[in-house]
Amino acid sequence: AVVGSRLLPAEGGIKVGLVTDVGGRGDKSFNDSALRGLEQWAGGQDLSTIPADLKNMGIVSLGVIPVILESKASEDYIPNLTKLAKDEQCDLVIAVGFMLADAVKEVAPQFPDTKFMLIDSTVDPMPSNLVCYTFKEQEGSFLVGALAAQITTKNILGFVGGMELPIIKKFEAGYKAGIQTINKDAKVLVNYTGNFTSADDGKKAAVSQFGQNADIVFAAAGACGIGVIQEAEGRGAGFFAIGVDSDQDYMAPGRVLTSMIKHVDLAVYDACKSVATATFKSGLIELGVKEGGVGYSALTFTKDIIPAAVLAKVDALKALIADGTIKVPATLEELATFVPPVLPAGIKVGLVTDVGGRGDKSFNDSALRGLEQWAGGQDLSTIPADLKNMGIVSLGVIPVILESKASEDYIPNLTKLAKDEQCDLVIAVGFMLADAVKEVAPQFPDTKFMLIDSTVDPMPSNLVCYTFKEQEGSFLVGALAAQITTKNILGFVGGMELPIIKKFEAGYKAGIQTINKDAKVLVNYTGNFTSADDGKKAAVSQFGQNADIVFAAAGACGIGVIQEAEGRGAGFFAIGVDSDQDYMAPGRVLTSMIKHVDLAVYDACKSVATATFKSGLIELGVKEGGVGYSALTFTKDIIPAAVLAKVDALKALIADGTIKVPATLEELATFVPPAVP
Repeated sequence: AVVGSRLLPAEGGIKVGLVTDVGGRGDKSFNDSALRGLEQWAGGQDLSTIPADLKNMGIVSLGVIPVILESKASEDYIPNLTKLAKDEQCDLVIAVGFMLADAVKEVAPQFPDTKFMLIDSTVDPMPSNLVCYTFKEQEGSFLVGALAAQITTKNILGFVGGMELPIIKKFEAGYKAGIQTINKDAKVLVNYTGNFTSADDGKKAAVSQFGQNADIVFAAAGACGIGVIQEAEGRGAGFFAIGVDSDQDYMAPGRVLTSMIKHVDLAVYDACKSVATATFKSGLIELGVKEGGVGYSALTFTKDIIPAAVLAKVDALKALIADGTIKVPATLEELATFVPPVLPAGIKVGLVTDVGGRGDKSFNDSALRGLEQWAGGQDLSTIPADLKNMGIVSLGVIPVILESKASEDYIPNLTKLAKDEQCDLVIAVGFMLADAVKEVAPQFPDTKFMLIDSTVDPMPSNLVCYTFKEQEGSFLVGALAAQITTKNILGFVGGMELPIIKKFEAGYKAGIQTINKDAKVLVNYTGNFTSADDGKKAAVSQFGQNADIVFAAAGACGIGVIQEAEGRGAGFFAIGVDSDQDYMAPGRVLTSMIKHVDLAVYDACKSVATATFKSGLIELGVKEGGVGYSALTFTKDIIPAAVLAKVDALKALIADGTIKVPATLEELATFVPPAVP
């Protein structure tokens, strides 16, 4: 159960012990990352330290009781593990680092009722009470190498490792592979300190490499890396270190180019959660780019000096690693036969709006956001919280936008983008362009096309169609509205009376019926998607008939509905559509039915950029993250927690197929509302 910000285990808080390796607390790297996952997250001491790339991982306090033992020498490992299992009677004992593998192999079988976690190594045979977490360090190292290879001005880079062990060779191999992918002629200097504890030894290695004309040095050497960072800071402008494991950028702002993030903290939290929720399973769990286990830092202090095109290239490579196109070498032997991938060129993507055009604050604007701000990399800060873990990165695409003023513009605009602009992908925004796409796409078989909200028959081999289960998202906002209304009368304003808009109406009514079968729903259609005045007139009518909440699925007409709700003030609400429109009248837009046209556009762009485009139909609903409701930024405080819990319980039943939401008024007529959880 979740109470407040704490996940309550079935039998109360658990005790979790952790044994550091000899690097100990304060290494500002590997051990500190593990301690953060245990103490600050699982223990709930400071959830504000959860980084942006993990905000959507569902991390909440588990209320665990942490017990920490620091190891000063390798001889401490077995006694420390034993003490936590035997004397402290911990439910879970965590061994931080591959250097504890032999100790875990010896101790874990002696305490079969205690769960153990080993980080960065495995044991053979695997005890039934042990889970091992390893990482694809080579993948994160590849990314920082690809970044460094574009920033260096001297064409000489450095790598400082700790001990010459297979796990550290993964860092070296990946780093070199990333550099080779950008510049096969770049030179990489390599030194190993022989330990993970001496900042002085790290500094000596950095002095040597910077002295040999390197301008960027990556350290995968525990506390030795602190010395590398100190040396880069001391040398000043033109010299950079690259941090490791944790985000170390803050240690020398502007002189740490980036950090190769290895989310040991996430692995520790995940293991704690598995014990707290009785879902622990023995075995091996490996985390890479795809799983969110490795990556690079947010570049807090260096983003302004790194060209957007550089980051776009790194992020394109990241996408290719995540989808398996690039297999990063994990050893120097694999590196010897590694063939650097062909870098994805910036593709040109054209988009034709429907007559609603740019500025509708809804459907077209959502499509433009997915193309310009996300795929084009113009503003990745607009990625909403519910999509943070979808792997959205800049693809470096070149957007070309044509706005349609009338339906007669559709065919000429699509043709211009395919023929004159020679776009790699042409996007048609909305079902009103279906006939035009059906005519134009076959004329340009070498150009890819995307149609949103409709399909064509027959389906050309160069066309992908994205549709949505609008009825599912509409069901959720209906279920919310039915619990908030005080008048038991709600409104729906549609644009044109078309099957796709009837999906919104049917789903909305079904959600309301599920909560209150006696509630009345007023319905008006404006006959268009462009006139805010027509939307306002419909809202005036419905509010005048005692409705207190009106949902508009009517494009720009919905702006008028929102304006009318805002004008009437307290006690009256609008519900936005397609995009998060809550900001348009803070406190008067109850929520918005989110339809992630932006995600669909991005997904199509990515498929062309990564040569994975496939013709056919793709349908996005609640389960796929395509529809839902907004974050309630301005109304969450006035909505009781029990109301949201009910909506989210219904959302889960839709996602798992228990509830099949009607998509037509005919299906609505036979719809049997489910028992409300």
